[in-house]
Amino acid sequence: MGLRLSNSAKLTCGSALKTSYPFSIVVYAGGQAPSANTLFIQQVNSANPGDIVGGLYAANGAKYAIDATASWGSVSAAAAGTPDISPTAYQLFVLVFTSASSRTIYHTNATGTTNTDTQPNANMVSHNQVVLTAFLNGTDFAEAHFYGGALTSANVTSLLGGAMPETITGWIDGWALKDYSAGGSYTSLSGARTLTASGAVAQSTIAHPVARVTPATSVTLSGPASGTSGSPSTAFSVGADGVITGTVIVTPSDGGAGGSFSPTTVSISSGTPTATFTYTAASTGAKTISVTNNGGLTNPASLTYTAGALSATAVTLSGPSSGLSGAPSGNFTVGANGPITGTLVVTPSDGGAGGAFTPSSMSISNGAPTATFTYTPASAGAKTVSVTNNGGLGNPASLTYTASASGTITSQPLLRNNGSQALGGTLSAVVVLNAGLTSVVVTKSNVSVNASGVFTVSDPGISTGTRYKVAWIESTGQYGIADALAT
Repeated sequence: MGLRLSNSAKLTCGSALKTSYPFSIVVYAGGQAPSANTLFIQQVNSANPGDIVGGLYAANGAKYAIDATASWGSVSAAAAGTPDISPTAYQLFVLVFTSASSRTIYHTNATGTTNTDTQPNANMVSHNQVVLTAFLNGTDFAEAHFYGGALTSANVTSLLGGAMPETITGWIDGWALKDYSAGGSYTSLSGARTLTASGAVAQSTIAHPVARVTPATSVTLSGPASGTSGSPSTAFSVGADGVITGTVIVTPSDGGAGGSFSPTTVSISSGTPTATFTYTAASTGAKTISVTNNGGLTNPASLTYTAGALSATAVTLSGPSSGLSGAPSGNFTVGANGPITGTLVVTPSDGGAGGAFTPSSMSISNGAPTATFTYTPASAGAKTVSVTNNGGLGNPASLTYTASASGTITSQPLLRNNGSQALGGTLSAVVVLNAGLTSVVVTKSNVSVNASGVFTVSDPGISTGTRYKVAWIESTGQYGIADALAT
């Protein structure tokens, strides 16, 4: 948009801009009816503010001129050419004041042609203010800029090519004049000066001619707050807080936590203003994700990314590989390969081999991530121990458990060395020896005696059908020895 000035309305800058030659003024203006006389921009004589000592006119809508008189009513010879100001688009006007006797105007007409007019200067003895005004009919203004040097045709070409006026060498200050302010005060782009409105000023309806952009000063970073250790995160995104000059390489880091990034660096530019990367944490816990850049931009605040353990996908199983037939095994252990959702019921099996499990099923959860069971084989030989679960997780590979056959010795009712019977209780030790009493076959401790004074011991070292000597002792010191036939 822009501002529309009507009926001699003015926008005046009261601050000094420059007090010596050369200087230049750039204005984008439009909206003028072809038959009107309109003053676009003027330099005011500081010694006599009532004098207009330099300005740009549309003379009866047909020609442009730079005024060199000391009054409103006298206009110097008009510049060559007859372009009209477009009522529907802004056109570029560049006024160049090189000395008290030389000045140039560059302007584009309604068809986009650039004209250059030069004529002698007069009375330009003081130039410390800028006034934008509409004389008689309305004029639309967008962008007014002041330069401390003489702009050239190359500068004009740059402006017509879309260059920001404030990027042209020699720029002192300027105004975008994009939106109407009811207060009638417009701060310059530098923030140092103000244009003050007087008279009929309103919002223009013509599209603003300059697509002003803000240069980037900082890199930006956004991304997920959490994910899974060992797995790529969702995308982190880097960009900038304005337009990027050239190509900026951005490098992410987790501060030495051992994780990896894909890719390891990303590039951003005005054509590709954002880029993404993923992060794979090497371990669980909070990680600090930061980025640096090679473009001299300010780096963003780091992000905290919390890596959790991968949820369980399978049950695990471990346990002994051998034991005795008919006797409980050592503990088998079941668990999971990650955090468990809810409670998981695990059921062991020996594939129909007839053995028994204690307990017959067990539960695991995050609060109780492991459980144990024992296995009592019904016969000797290799048994396949496996588990299944009710949680849809993968079941582990089965284990082979080899059960050895064991001979059994059943004693006669025990008779102590003092002649009394040992009925019930526990024997401190039972020692099975060969018949010749030359070697120990097996030793058992804490062997239970039934109410009839009989105990039983089984072991793979005991051979069925073989006769042995069996010695026993109680905790009281009473003992005995007898012959026994293993079955």
